[in-house]
Amino acid sequence: MTADMGTLTVHNAEIRTATVEVKTLTISGRQVTQAVFKQLPDRQLVNDDGRLNGQPWGRVNYHPDKCADDEKHLHVVWQRGKELLRSRVDVVVTYPRWIRVDAASGWLNAKVRDDAANTLTGWRPMSDEFTKTFLGVKVHMVMSHEAAMVTLARQRVESTRRDIAAHGPAHLVCGPSAKADIPAAGSGRSAAMAAARAAARRVRADSALAAFQDELEKALAAMPVISLADAEEKLLAEVRTEADRRRRHQDVRTALADLPQLFIAV
Repeated sequence: MTADMGTLTVHNAEIRTATVEVKTLTISGRQVTQAVFKQLPDRQLVNDDGRLNGQPWGRVNYHPDKCADDEKHLHVVWQRGKELLRSRVDVVVTYPRWIRVDAASGWLNAKVRDDAANTLTGWRPMSDEFTKTFLGVKVHMVMSHEAAMVTLARQRVESTRRDIAAHGPAHLVCGPSAKADIPAAGSGRSAAMAAARAAARRVRADSALAAFQDELEKALAAMPVISLADAEEKLLAEVRTEADRRRRHQDVRTALADLPQLFIAV
């Protein structure tokens, strides 16, 4: 600190109001200079949870770190206990594109179990992941292995039902075991042989439907049992925590922008 002005503390600093409501930051009655303001410790005023770490005094229209051309921000004088500090506060908060929450998988499992997943915007059957917005917050969704097995079994049931509707119950289709024998990325002689074995074991569509329905029942039995209402309540509780945090960040910045400007000397 400069010798002639002394040290800026909560004991000797004060805010004085001139006749036209111009507030100045002073030390023992003398207006604080830019050099003295710059020497205030720079500490974070707004915590990560959107709450303040101390009591704001006001804003200073001076950029001690040559940051005037940065994204719009405020320089705030604030008090923490007996310390007088300064803090840069960005006006616009950048949030992650989406968040992960523990309850998301349980909620998606419940949706799949209730056969309601197809009502989701952005949902594609057998897609490993997608995002959905809750309370204004995008949540990353990842399908569990159990949900994937249920989805696959349902697809086979529906496909076989369409075959029966179009061609009758005696129409020959690949049964469950035949489909499992075909390599996912086979090529050459081995793939041709697997396809030939599968074709040789084609079964009546009504028999295949019964087998696929049995697969679906087993897949459903392997899934955790939780009601969709309970799963959604847990999910929203987690998302609400993030939504509240973001709202606090916005509210506190609105309040800081309304603080009086404190004038300091050059």
